[in-house]
Amino acid sequence: MEIDRIDWNSYTCGCGRPAGHLANFLRTIISATSDSYFLPSLSGHVERAPLLFEVTPVAVSVMVAALGEELQPAARHELLNTIWRCLCGEDEELDAACANAARTGLWQLYRDAAAPSRAEVTILNLLDSDRARFHNFIRQIESPPKWLSDLIERSAEFDG
Repeated sequence: MEIDRIDWNSYTCGCGRPAGHLANFLRTIISATSDSYFLPSLSGHVERAPLLFEVTPVAVSVMVAALGEELQPAARHELLNTIWRCLCGEDEELDAACANAARTGLWQLYRDAAAPSRAEVTILNLLDSDRARFHNFIRQIESPPKWLSDLIERSAEFDG
């Protein structure tokens, strides 16, 4: 598992402590067996929008890898929303490192976005530099919800 390859305590968490406890938070979220509203929050540890931390790109790589597993809906929601916030940081270097880490799971995000969820499609819109692929994918979604149609229009304006 990706999470076990990392020396978490060598990173500083967003809360200021060594990040070993963040690995435990991620394990709890990834291994949740019921749709619990009592999952640990990653906010303040991985990011405090728009602030990113030393550990953020490493955590993004673990969260993206976890998307390939069977996750409870609340866990998937927490991971996707955290990834999205990590892609919108103010620090250009950390933001780019997070984007690179998230791109390793681009195929997974496309698979999940086939039944469009706002989080996956928004992340893909931020990450995928192949705009033709992104627009082709969006066009193939039958009867897209209004928010997706609006995103397509806004995205096309910016992509020129």
